[in-house]
Amino acid sequence: MLAEKMTRLVGAKFLVNVLSFMKYIPEWMPSAGFQKLAADARKTTQELLDTPLEATKREIASGSTAPSFVRNALNEITDDSDPELLQDLKDVAGSMYAAGTNLTLSMIHQLFAVFAVFPNVQRLSRKS
Repeated sequence: MLAEKMTRLVGAKFLVNVLSFMKYIPEWMPSAGFQKLAADARKTTQELLDTPLEATKREIASGSTAPSFVRNALNEITDDSDPELLQDLKDVAGSMYAAGTNLTLSMIHQLFAVFAVFPNVQRLSRKS
């Protein structure tokens, strides 16, 4: 999932965060592997921002869209709108998407932890 991958990339600690001159080291040099990860993080971030907006646009085009923040905002924005406004919408929608994904993933992890610690709960859930 995009949000989980982004969480892993953002949480990484690199020396370049402390020694900022290292960002100018060419990719081909030894110890510059962080640059490949940074490029991957940029690509993943862009996908994370584009996904909610593009999915909603496809739903609107097909005529089967559920009420949502993005749909309501797109209805208020005209085609000749300010591109910064559209970027703001992408940023907010991407943040909401990531937050919802992280919450869902956290709940699933907690469920597996409960099943691992309390196997009787798992047996009871299978019976019902």
